[in-house]
Amino acid sequence: MLPTGLSGTPDHGVHGRYLDVNLSSGCISDYEIPTEWYVQHLGGKGVAARILLNELAGEEEPLSPENILIFATGPFQGTGLVGAGRHVVMGISPKTKAVADSYAGGFFGHELGRSGFDGIVLRGAAAEPVVLSVIDGIPELLPATELWGKGTGKTTEVLAERYPRAHVAAIGIAGENLVQSACIIHDRNRAAGRPGFGAVMGAKRLKAIVIRGNTQKAVHDDTRFRTEKATYAKLFLDGSMDEFGEFGTSRLVVPFHEMGILPTQNFREGVFEPAEQIDGRTMAATILVDRESCAGCPIRCKRVVRTSFMGRAVIPEFGGPEYETVVAFGSLCLNHDLRSIALANQLCNDYGIDTISAGVACAFLMEASQKNLIAERISWGDAEAMLGLVEKIESAKAVYAERAAQVAQNTSEEVARGIIDKITKVRESGGNLKDFRNQFTQFTDDLGISRFTPHRIETIYRTNINSAYQAGFDQEIEDDPFANDLVVAFRYDAVNDSRVRPTHEKMEGVFARTDPFWNTHTPPNGYNCRCIKTPVTKFDVERGVKVEDSTGKNIPPPDQGFSGNPRVGIYDRQQLKPS
Repeated sequence: MLPTGLSGTPDHGVHGRYLDVNLSSGCISDYEIPTEWYVQHLGGKGVAARILLNELAGEEEPLSPENILIFATGPFQGTGLVGAGRHVVMGISPKTKAVADSYAGGFFGHELGRSGFDGIVLRGAAAEPVVLSVIDGIPELLPATELWGKGTGKTTEVLAERYPRAHVAAIGIAGENLVQSACIIHDRNRAAGRPGFGAVMGAKRLKAIVIRGNTQKAVHDDTRFRTEKATYAKLFLDGSMDEFGEFGTSRLVVPFHEMGILPTQNFREGVFEPAEQIDGRTMAATILVDRESCAGCPIRCKRVVRTSFMGRAVIPEFGGPEYETVVAFGSLCLNHDLRSIALANQLCNDYGIDTISAGVACAFLMEASQKNLIAERISWGDAEAMLGLVEKIESAKAVYAERAAQVAQNTSEEVARGIIDKITKVRESGGNLKDFRNQFTQFTDDLGISRFTPHRIETIYRTNINSAYQAGFDQEIEDDPFANDLVVAFRYDAVNDSRVRPTHEKMEGVFARTDPFWNTHTPPNGYNCRCIKTPVTKFDVERGVKVEDSTGKNIPPPDQGFSGNPRVGIYDRQQLKPS
């Protein structure tokens, strides 16, 4: 039964179908979406996840033809509503080997929402490189051999000339070479990053999707929708968002430095003294030449820069670095040259590489070099060497395949065994979380590897705590009467985002779903979280969390998290009962 007020047909805010593209056979058809799916899942990520659940057996390899990649929109994409300029890409990630999602802003999602389809289902793999064009509602697969081997910049240029007013989602050389950190780059400067979907497109030999829509979505009350849309837009013009638009996301660099939570020197520090030199205000005063927006948004926070570094031009077409990119190639590598960060951003966009993974890989190698774990000398803050590493990542020549992998092979098995050994000993002795943290820190120091700092070994909801909170967190654990319930959460990106980054491939099977000690939950967001039961702490009490289970203990609800982020994981409340 449909909820009250919903009609029996999905005729408002949706087109009722996805485009179903079989790249192996070249067959293109409609994928009809049942009405109840729109009712239950609304659209976007919800419907995309439902399609994957319906179509996948669960054992598909990420880079195999059997994997399905979906571009999806929700009811507001294509309407011009403020904040509805993003779309989602979903499939099985080569990083996690689990379903993941990635979002991108700009105008591609808007055009997809106007295409006559709510999304695109991509299955199979083409024998030769192809481009999918969806122009004014007409889909077509076209040869793309001449574009294979080209960067996203040239690919977008060619397709934009061929199809005026169209928008392009393309992969670069990294995706073609199946680099796990490969992105899908939209219009040269909007990345669907993190899970490695550029590699999935590369495996399917799909070089790009070019889309231009001309179909207006039906809404229930068009006059009222237009009025409400204009009223909503005015909320963003009251001055409260001016600073965000003027200085962008990287305006947070200096404040985070002052708070001591700016990721610095491969996560070893939270303070970066030259932070002001890479902050958004400095960018606005030096290399910023324009600002762009997403469809329907008046804030215009997207950076557009022009500069040069080492004789190489940084051009506006590739946009400019956002906060995560500034940090990854800046403070994380002890690099304070904003021009080099802008060039690194341009290289990643053109090659189709995730800037976070690339920057963290560079920082990792700098620390590995400092500790003599690799023969190559890569000094902290060496922008030229950092850019050289980025250029090697695009073809998988050095960073992952040779340098980082060597360190991983030498340390991962020992680290994995050591983690299990420490957990087991602390658990059997009745120790608490702080005991484990201390032992683990000494364990990784003895190995001479970059480790999870204590803030990476944390209670389940603390997925974003940085070292600035360390002292208070230690005190909190001492004062926490429930800390003897050992609670550990490992939150790490599948490749190169956590403190024992190169150990991931070995650790993937360490905390098995069959292990009764570990309740494993892998959320569909590109991250792997390995976690167990959670207690309440003094921190929760101070925040006013007072949700009680049958034991009388306060249990933080699963829909609230640190800094407003949702918790991940599942609670074993039986384990929380007093012994």
